[in-house]
Amino acid sequence: MIFSENQLLIKVDAENMFKNIKKNTKELYTQNEPVKLNSNILLDYYNLITNNITDINTTIYILHLISREINKSDIIEQKALLSLLPEFFVPFFNNDISLTYPYINRILTTIQSNIQCNISSIYIGEIFKKIIFYLFFDEEENIKEPINKKHFEICQGFCLYNMKLKSNKNQEVGIICLNILLNELDYSFLNQNNFVYYIWENITYFLDEPNFFPKNYLLKYLSDFISKFKIQFKPYVEITIYKILEYIDDKDGNIRKSSLNILGLLISFYPKEIDLIKNLIMQLLLILNRDKDENIRIKSIYIYNKLKKQYDLYNPIKTKKKNKTNLYFYDSGNNKHFNQKTQNLNITGNESIVLHRRVLSINSCHSNINVFNKGYKKKTLYTEPRSSKSDIGENSPIIIKQSKEKEDLKNNENKIKVNRYLNKDIDFRKLLKMVKNQKDDKIKSDFSDIRNVVKKNNNGLLRIKKLKSKKDI
Repeated sequence: MIFSENQLLIKVDAENMFKNIKKNTKELYTQNEPVKLNSNILLDYYNLITNNITDINTTIYILHLISREINKSDIIEQKALLSLLPEFFVPFFNNDISLTYPYINRILTTIQSNIQCNISSIYIGEIFKKIIFYLFFDEEENIKEPINKKHFEICQGFCLYNMKLKSNKNQEVGIICLNILLNELDYSFLNQNNFVYYIWENITYFLDEPNFFPKNYLLKYLSDFISKFKIQFKPYVEITIYKILEYIDDKDGNIRKSSLNILGLLISFYPKEIDLIKNLIMQLLLILNRDKDENIRIKSIYIYNKLKKQYDLYNPIKTKKKNKTNLYFYDSGNNKHFNQKTQNLNITGNESIVLHRRVLSINSCHSNINVFNKGYKKKTLYTEPRSSKSDIGENSPIIIKQSKEKEDLKNNENKIKVNRYLNKDIDFRKLLKMVKNQKDDKIKSDFSDIRNVVKKNNNGLLRIKKLKSKKDI
């Protein structure tokens, strides 16, 4: 390569700066400590950049020298040299940041060229985060208005490109940086419906891709993505549930916990959308309550109770409106207190029996149907006003059970009442297979068919809703 006279001078200045950086890092830092450049080194670097910023060839040459030096240094020196990249924007941050725009691609390429070095993916993510700050925020840490969509797409493209490479390290850097981009910006500058659709396509691709290795980072991103775009994500909830259930059975404990976290989010944000499959999910959670991993057990209990409580809230038992007068209904036997009440209200004996039956039928709707399968005895049931005791007969077992379930739900979040019809010996994978292969006589479509509908048909999500609305899960 033939260098101009100016480039030879630049090379000398850059090499002197590199020597000072290496000397500084060897004297002050160990491998596990964060590396910061001292003010003298930074001043030399700022002068080098500002003096050449308008000369594109020379500035790109400086970035090339930095990239080459990173590649041949040890890990502490690599971290120090890599920190030069976000510092590139500092001299222009309060003046004319647009002078740095022609070099965004080259700076990201410098990171790209050194991903395979010994530097951790998380550290590279921190470098990327600083670059994002200088590009999209002002000195008061407020996001710039409007955001430059072209620069955003360049940064997002860097992330997705690395995620599609075969190397585990590239994939890690890609998904970590994509998550940083997600959490740092508010995305008000985009058509959010279109953006969510585009990103969801990529997420499903990587979830299904067996050669995408950092699945745990991907699930963390999905969790943050759902939290950020609650409304826009709603059309994709049903298929997401099925995809997440697959990972609850993964060998990696962290992946399983991340999947449960997403399941908890879906239950919190979209209770109506999961209604059709909630019973099977609750059975899966009951099995996870016996898992070897304590964290899985605790999380499954928490989600189970949340699902049970939330379903009750979204599906209240509707009773007929009561008279504004405080009325208490008693059995029509020889109860003097009851007869006196009915006389005062001009209620006949036959009418009181009808009222009593209405109260009984309402309470039976609230209670567990299993109560009636326990050799129910034919005896008069007495209902009472709150905080009172009957001097004849026993309290209704239906009412007792109803109040006990509410108390357990409120005061004992860490206990699960095991479904008496659930086979305690059933294997988790067998039940998970039941979820995926749920069929009935009306529709001969299983889990794999549903996934194919989404992949092959633009109106897949609408068809899924029609299929699931007919299923008796």
